[in-house]
Amino acid sequence: MDTKDIENLVSKLLQKTKQKEMQWGPTNRKTEYIAKLDSGSVTSDTWTHNGKDHSEVVVYNAKGIPVVTLRQTRGEGIFATLASLTEAARENYYRADETIAKLLAELDKAGPVGSEPPKP
Repeated sequence: MDTKDIENLVSKLLQKTKQKEMQWGPTNRKTEYIAKLDSGSVTSDTWTHNGKDHSEVVVYNAKGIPVVTLRQTRGEGIFATLASLTEAARENYYRADETIAKLLAELDKAGPVGSEPPKP
């Protein structure tokens, strides 16, 4: 497998995600997200272990079998792009843009806003 193809795949996933043309969902790992396409799926994850930041993209075929894994540590190759994909996937799943827009709209209203926070 040509590394340039994987880099191109990651770039296109990031672009589609930022354009809100991709849907991401959670996996059983705390910081990993999955995008399902007709011909397969992709997971994206970023984490810290032993003081080092790692980022990973795994490509699965249509049967759900992992066929390519690209894992990098901060400072290597396209780590920053991999980490950006995970962050974009997280924001996509949690609808960060929509939440901020709704909060801003609420704060723009005249008068008191919000409600009393729950007691711990």
